[in-house]
Amino acid sequence: QTFPFRVLEYEEDGQNIILSRRALIEEQRQAEIERLKASLTVGTELAGTVRSVQSYGAFVDLGGIDGLIPISEMAWGRTEKPEDLLSLGQEVQVKIIGIDWAKQRLTLSLKALQADPWETVAERYHVDDQVRGAVVRLTQFGAFVNLEPGIDGLIHISALGGGRRIRHPKDVVETGQ
Repeated sequence: QTFPFRVLEYEEDGQNIILSRRALIEEQRQAEIERLKASLTVGTELAGTVRSVQSYGAFVDLGGIDGLIPISEMAWGRTEKPEDLLSLGQEVQVKIIGIDWAKQRLTLSLKALQADPWETVAERYHVDDQVRGAVVRLTQFGAFVNLEPGIDGLIHISALGGGRRIRHPKDVVETGQ
């Protein structure tokens, strides 16, 4: 096989020559990254491959440049573990939502490519409707109930007691109920 090399050192009238293929590969890679940087803008949709899944998000290879999908940008619903949604080597379609070349950061989003469930919530839920959902969180002022992915409703503490005064929502409901 024939490969191109860069001469790093040429000494002793050609008796000692040091070549590097890595230097050329790195230059080509850097030129490709610069070309890719010039073409990327906020709002661009790209395909990429998940390279790493962490507790705070997932890194996606976009063809030479890695971007981060923060856990908050993976889905409209609550995401506890990124590995529940993404796996190593998975092909994903993402949208660029932030670029900071000074810090070498590219922020990506999966949920930006999905319909926002809040845009049509008024069509599905009306005042006085009775709906079912799971209690997902308890706070001092009430209980949050998940109606569908991305849509949580609040039952205020004053509506939980059935006419009697309660100190905390946990006196009436529990998470998962």
